[in-house]
Amino acid sequence: MSESSLTDYFLERLPELIQRTYEHIFLTGISTGIAAILGIFFGILTFRNSKLSSLLLAIVSILQTIPSLAI
Repeated sequence: MSESSLTDYFLERLPELIQRTYEHIFLTGISTGIAAILGIFFGILTFRNSKLSSLLLAIVSILQTIPSLAI
């Protein structure tokens, strides 16, 4: 594939690429926001309750050992 045909390929699909980029940023922002809210909430709970802290740390440790869930 030559350089000009690659450029033409991207220029022809530029509106769709921009739309897909915005969709990706939107979905990533939502998931990151939810994760941050949950993380702060559970962080405060574990700081205040030592029994809950050990339970949540055990659950998180198990989840981190499963690669598909850790990602």
